[in-house]
Amino acid sequence: MAFRRGIYIVPTHRWYIERTVWLIAGGVLLTSTTLAALVHPLWILLVIATAWASIAVSLTGFCIVGNLLQRLGFTAMLGQDLSDFAGVAVGRSVQDQDVGHERQSNGSL
Repeated sequence: MAFRRGIYIVPTHRWYIERTVWLIAGGVLLTSTTLAALVHPLWILLVIATAWASIAVSLTGFCIVGNLLQRLGFTAMLGQDLSDFAGVAVGRSVQDQDVGHERQSNGSL
């Protein structure tokens, strides 16, 4: 994550989970807004659902789309190398968490 002259620039060298989630959310918002304007006003409900999902992710850290992307092979960028936070593996899968606990019990990191 680079700072250039006081402006935050998101890394774009690869398609990591967070960047892909932003792309999907933007596509859903543009598509549903267009459908609401041109086809039927109830398509605006998809905009509302996307907004609530974004708010839920910011408050809980759990993202359904992010989890699906991880299962498809995408890797995280923003949550890398974080240790356990309140007993929850942050930025790592459950398998990675188990390996980390085994290393700690053996006295090595």
